[in-house]
Amino acid sequence: MQQSQRVQWIDNAKGIMLLAVVMYHAYSSSPVLQYVADWVMPCFFFISGLLFRMRNESVKDTMVHRAKTLLV
Repeated sequence: MQQSQRVQWIDNAKGIMLLAVVMYHAYSSSPVLQYVADWVMPCFFFISGLLFRMRNESVKDTMVHRAKTLLV
């Protein structure tokens, strides 16, 4: 069985977003974290969904393929 290769920048982005969610829940009264909450969860789910069925292509090729599929 072939082992999947991890994309380091995506793992880092997901980690940062996960920490932002934890900080939001811990300190939800902060105005900065209120702003962050508006975009961090959609980004986290987008990146997780992107990787869910990624083939042996680059991230760019996968995104272009999915955009074509959704737009057509």
